[in-house]
Amino acid sequence: MKPEDGVYEPLIGYIILEQSQAAVDMLGHRLVHVKKTDLK
Repeated sequence: MKPEDGVYEPLIGYIILEQSQAAVDMLGHRLVHVKKTDLK
């Protein structure tokens, strides 16, 4: 996969999301705060 304009976008893994208490809102394309989640 080649990046657009020669720049790669950073990826956020599920461990980072879990530790920061964030989740991905797939409809709104944003990160949202969650009180408690079990991603496993």
